[in-house]
Amino acid sequence: MNSDKISVALEAYLVQVNENDLVPVLVTTQEGVDITTFEAKGLKVKRSMASIPLLSGTIKASEVKKLAAMKEVKKVELDSEITLDPP
Repeated sequence: MNSDKISVALEAYLVQVNENDLVPVLVTTQEGVDITTFEAKGLKVKRSMASIPLLSGTIKASEVKKLAAMKEVKKVELDSEITLDPP
């Protein structure tokens, strides 16, 4: 895999799912790239951040490597909920 662009958590997640399963991802991108560039590679964008080059969405597990290989992509990470225990 493109281990420099795919997070360890996402790599671990991908070995547990089928290739057609949708995977929740966060994609850090180069600035100024149109969302349609990523949608053309199979990313179903749920949210985009106006102030930072970050997309949230889902993509088939089999397409993650292709997404990470794009020159416009800096990092692909597993999108998951984080909870904190109260102090």
